[in-house]
Amino acid sequence: MTENDTRKIAEELAKINALQMAFGSTADQEFNMMMRDGKADYNVIAKTEVKGEWIETSDRNFSENFTTEKMPDGTRKVKWITCDIKGKARKLPARALIDFYPLNCPELSCRTTEFTDGADLYLYFKSPVNGYLSVFLDDGNEISRLLPDSQTSNKNMSGVPVKSDKEYLFFSSNHNSLAQKEVDEYNMTMLTSKNIEFNYLYIVFSEHQFVKPILTSRNIHRADGDVYSFPKTLSSDDFQKWITKNKYTDKTFQVKKMSIMIKAK
Repeated sequence: MTENDTRKIAEELAKINALQMAFGSTADQEFNMMMRDGKADYNVIAKTEVKGEWIETSDRNFSENFTTEKMPDGTRKVKWITCDIKGKARKLPARALIDFYPLNCPELSCRTTEFTDGADLYLYFKSPVNGYLSVFLDDGNEISRLLPDSQTSNKNMSGVPVKSDKEYLFFSSNHNSLAQKEVDEYNMTMLTSKNIEFNYLYIVFSEHQFVKPILTSRNIHRADGDVYSFPKTLSSDDFQKWITKNKYTDKTFQVKKMSIMIKAK
């Protein structure tokens, strides 16, 4: 993996380690989670169940060291990245256990986190409680908001209202789960000449209405006169500030992060 991807993963693991040390983690054999009204008091980060949540990073440092390891084609130097992190966290309150899956076709059997360049993106979502949903994508350069999309009415511009126990399929015109007549459709596109790229999908959900972050419109004017509209964006720093503010003020506000791989054809 690239050094930038490695640093992101190291930071994620450092947060998990800190949360485990402060609040502990659940274990399958113990099955000690509390469940009430479709809610649980644990959080899953990178497939690890922890009893707390990260609120804000105040200090972060990366260090490097090298080892020589045996590979199929001989020995090779390998760079290891270590992340030391400090920040604010809290014991996790009981929150809705939401289900969501990225798909490469509008069927549950197409559930995947690996896409080929140009493949369509769909999203399955279900919640045990009523609430509001927003979806963002981090392509390594900026954060794009995928939902609400450009077709959403002004009254739902901050978050799409979803009903309890209802199954939703987003980003498909033929399987439109929204009240609006038209929906935006997306495909996963590589931005570099690498064989593999990693994007991050953010699922933002709350039982209460929240105010969207400030977004920037992005249009591309082609030489032939056509104009292509892309999802509105914001910087990674502004996105994290927005998340932090909402976590402080709304205990039902939750953000789920999922890594998405895009492979060259």
